[in-house]
Amino acid sequence: MRVRTAVAVIIAAGCHSNGALASSGGGSGSGGGGTCAAGDACASSWLELDSPLPVPTLDALPATPEEWRQLARKNEPFVVRDASVLMAWLALGDWSPQALRNNHGPASKFINAYNCTSRDMLYAREDRPVHFERAKNYQPYQLLNKTDVPVEHMFERITDGKAPYFYFSGSLTQPGAKSVAKGILPPDFEAAVLRDVSQLQVAPASNSSRVSEVTLWVVAEGMVARAHSDFDDNVLAVLHGEKQVHLLPPESWLAMRVYPRVHPSDRSSQLVDDGTKGTLVSERARAMFVTLRAGDVLFVPQMWFHRIASTRAAVSLNSWTTTAEEDMLTEIYDNALPFHDAGARAEVDSAAFVTVHSVVRRLKGDHAKRFVEAMLASQYALVLKHRPECEKPFQNVDADSAVGRAVAKTVDETVARFARIQREGIRDVFLSLYLQGVAHWIGGADRIAHVLTCMLSQ
Repeated sequence: MRVRTAVAVIIAAGCHSNGALASSGGGSGSGGGGTCAAGDACASSWLELDSPLPVPTLDALPATPEEWRQLARKNEPFVVRDASVLMAWLALGDWSPQALRNNHGPASKFINAYNCTSRDMLYAREDRPVHFERAKNYQPYQLLNKTDVPVEHMFERITDGKAPYFYFSGSLTQPGAKSVAKGILPPDFEAAVLRDVSQLQVAPASNSSRVSEVTLWVVAEGMVARAHSDFDDNVLAVLHGEKQVHLLPPESWLAMRVYPRVHPSDRSSQLVDDGTKGTLVSERARAMFVTLRAGDVLFVPQMWFHRIASTRAAVSLNSWTTTAEEDMLTEIYDNALPFHDAGARAEVDSAAFVTVHSVVRRLKGDHAKRFVEAMLASQYALVLKHRPECEKPFQNVDADSAVGRAVAKTVDETVARFARIQREGIRDVFLSLYLQGVAHWIGGADRIAHVLTCMLSQ
């Protein structure tokens, strides 16, 4: 990570995979190199932070499920150096990509790996940019840049660090064929991980929460996972190499300018990190920084933004655990919108619009309009060619009608569920996802911003 001055660090990445997405200023990023011409909106989308604080260090991993719960509830990162469980795994032998190449277990001849033309660990293929404004029937994650390659070839490209750049990410714990990482590790390595990995897992916060999966990562030197956030609590354990991690709290979501909800890189930042432009955006956020080496464990709480740079070829594990807040978001989505008594499509759309508009006004009060304006400016200004307009105002709903009573009931239930999410930053992120989700249903993926714009005038 390049330090610009004694007091500032650039931490965000972006623009590489979406060269065809013109910005609000009329320019666009380069699909290959990720640079922006002078005057482009990309050039004004840097994020500069005060010198980040060190991530707090604990002497040891939590020893009991209750200790894990207590730490996870704080929603604060921490690091453990030379964690005992990792030191036991490291004592088994060499975890380097070179050694895994020579000694991997009975993996299939071909394996599904990520293939990137830049060092940015992208989801969407760089040669197939997403035309966001024409994406009414767009399916997220359709454009993953994964390819089947021989296992030996994958390890060779990861170890030599030459383009095209490869990295591997696969589950060790999903059943059957979905456990694509099985056989990548030597049999005794894999057996030890599966036996002891519970020591790296946050205990479920509720009966419905569960450990989602344990993922193995093998990453070439110099590759960067752009700044993004995850719904789950995340435990990152490094077994070889070195990673530098910058973290920002959930309250930074507007400054991070995450991609819209239906974009393949949703929850990832759109901000530029190519080292060619000065900084025009300043965010006074409580940023943190840590360098991880073999034996180190980092806890990344739910919805914390994290940018991970592999400064050396690295092998690591992730353990993700769903949280009580994520369960609440699922409940919010599962709370049916009041369509059943509506008639024509225009009435259905109006009922849905009035519902989400009422929810944001109840939760944000006098700041509701400002919240929607900030969300649109943060997430849509760089991916839309034109400023969205409210094309057709939505009708009001008679409060005394059956539809009106259904709307009121849905609003009360939805607001109550949001109120149970204690951290304001997480609640705001989830509210933005909810608004975009309903707007997507009303207008399609290419009209989300237009539907939300109607909230500014009605």
